[in-house]
Amino acid sequence: MAKKTDIDKWIEAQKRVLDAFYPLPNDFACIGVTGTNGKSTVVKFIEQIFMQNNLSIVTCGTLGLSINGDKKKDFLQTSPSYIDNRKLIYENKDQKNFAFEVSSHSLSQERFYQIPLKVVGWTSFSQDHLDYHQTMESYFESKKKIVEHSKEKLIVPARDKDLLSMFEKGFVNESCVIEEYPQGGIFSANFNKNNFELALSLTEALLGKRVDYNLEKISVVPGRFQLIPWKEHFFIVDYAHTPDALKNICEQVKNNFQNYCLITVFGCGGDRDRTKRPLMAQAVEKYSDKVVLTSDNPRFEDPEQIVEDTKKGFKNLEKHMVIVDRKEAIKKSLELIEGPSVILVAGKGHENYLDIKGVKHDYSDERFIKELIKD
Repeated sequence: MAKKTDIDKWIEAQKRVLDAFYPLPNDFACIGVTGTNGKSTVVKFIEQIFMQNNLSIVTCGTLGLSINGDKKKDFLQTSPSYIDNRKLIYENKDQKNFAFEVSSHSLSQERFYQIPLKVVGWTSFSQDHLDYHQTMESYFESKKKIVEHSKEKLIVPARDKDLLSMFEKGFVNESCVIEEYPQGGIFSANFNKNNFELALSLTEALLGKRVDYNLEKISVVPGRFQLIPWKEHFFIVDYAHTPDALKNICEQVKNNFQNYCLITVFGCGGDRDRTKRPLMAQAVEKYSDKVVLTSDNPRFEDPEQIVEDTKKGFKNLEKHMVIVDRKEAIKKSLELIEGPSVILVAGKGHENYLDIKGVKHDYSDERFIKELIKD
């Protein structure tokens, strides 16, 4: 038997105290959703499916704590602390059903220690957080710990054959597949089909029955493939901030706006995995007609150095523009328009701040774009 570490002892001590003050209810049921990209979207799709069936649900993740779609609190991280998780389950026990985004950090740090997850799902897997996990193998194994919280098999999108192939036979169940979707809109992106099918499968697995849903009334969360029309053009605001997420959204834009020029504005966050920066540039360059490289939450790093790291991924640097000021970069993208265009502004999505040297300055891509095109 492995010797208990000081961290193990600390978590167990927390549990004993929390069992006294915030005991886990006997009849609550949790869905846990992990994955590199798509966690927030899947959890919010689950919320909408529950509400379409007049059922109550508590959701918790990047977008905060919500009860039946009504936001109650922000935690400013994907998965709250172990204490916060126990407290929110206890305080909302009358709601019965919960859906959590479960990050690799939270699994590595035991923020769901002995909290049972009735059903668990995995959205996608690609490079991210190597500043913390160091290797892709370690990152994968951290996420895989989610199955330790459930007695059921992990559910994975049936369309994602690459992800399915990463697991040994018999370890996972495939999600359902829906044959027909509304034309256009959010389901023009294949990753949203994956996300909805996973959300539906997780919901039905939790409830143990088939449920109704209306695809016409399903919406994405703010900052996820969010379309802002302007004249004959479109802005798309998206949270994509990994190489795979950028590849996916650029690819979907090119597939669904075939006669449009794709102009991509993006940056890389500071104090995070530096090795993914040139990979993000490669992904953007492959699909975009024009690129404006800018800043995105530099935190305590020098924005100029982040840009230098990112530029190394471009094959044709002279074809692209570098404007560190994010507002100026978005303004400049309008000058690059030649014919019908889609301007993808990636990286921040729903966030309403720019994180610079420990200060979160009020800022929103969506708000700035709407003000800009209004003027």
